[in-house]
Amino acid sequence: MEKIDLLVIDAHAQAYRAYYAMQGQNLTHPVTGQPTGAIFGFFRMLIKILKDRSPDHVAVVWDAGKSFRADLYKDYKATRKPMPEDLRYQIDEIKEILKKTGFPILLEEGFEADDIMGSLAAHFGKKKKVLLLTADKDCYQLLNKNVTMLRSSKGVTEFIEIHPQWVLDELEVDVSSIPDYMALVGDASDNIPGAKGVGPKSAATLIRDYKNIEGIYKNINKITQKALQEKLITSKENVFLSRELATINKDMPSVLSLSLETLKCPDILADSVIRVFKDEGYQAVALELSKIR
Repeated sequence: MEKIDLLVIDAHAQAYRAYYAMQGQNLTHPVTGQPTGAIFGFFRMLIKILKDRSPDHVAVVWDAGKSFRADLYKDYKATRKPMPEDLRYQIDEIKEILKKTGFPILLEEGFEADDIMGSLAAHFGKKKKVLLLTADKDCYQLLNKNVTMLRSSKGVTEFIEIHPQWVLDELEVDVSSIPDYMALVGDASDNIPGAKGVGPKSAATLIRDYKNIEGIYKNINKITQKALQEKLITSKENVFLSRELATINKDMPSVLSLSLETLKCPDILADSVIRVFKDEGYQAVALELSKIR
């Protein structure tokens, strides 16, 4: 596997992934009795990637409450279910352990983890190899020859690597067209409306023919499928709004001012790191680390 310079982890999404992947194992803390499946799953995932890819630098990024997108569209992410209470506790624990073991943590009010990832990729991806651990399709727009994406495929330790050609083969659009593509198809997980009734195939064809949504609406009368034309006309306002919602910020000043050295990856096999897991009652994680020393 290719060595990378910077690993960027969409921690909120990975904690959710671990929570549901580990639910059937009924793992609990030996002292408090609190569920620990998400914690164990998250750190199993982290250990696997650090072992396989050996990044010199890492950034663990989190959402920080409401983002500017909620001001643009009041129903943004409005259909999501509330976070399970036992996951809320485990996320707090994950953050605390990451802090104690020396992992660089980034979050900023008004922005999402995607925006931090986008700014990190833009800042360091010009000359360095960057790997984004996320399942968010919006992040396809960040990919290039130096920036790739890792998405969980099974459990918490199996992944597929996504690069620009993969996106082109899968969606039939270039990574640079992802905001326009999302503007048309929408995103149910974020409650981004898109153009009602326009699916992936139609969206890809429209983008190939007219390049972007401005081109589509400039040539709206050339679209011969009347039903498709009508859907686009009816949804025009939502289409332009959806592109704004799906476009990831790549120029956060707080991120662009960072040097790579501030994101040094800690040695997960160090005695001090293993001691943190033992002291916090996560013997299974400590044992896993001890096995690969």
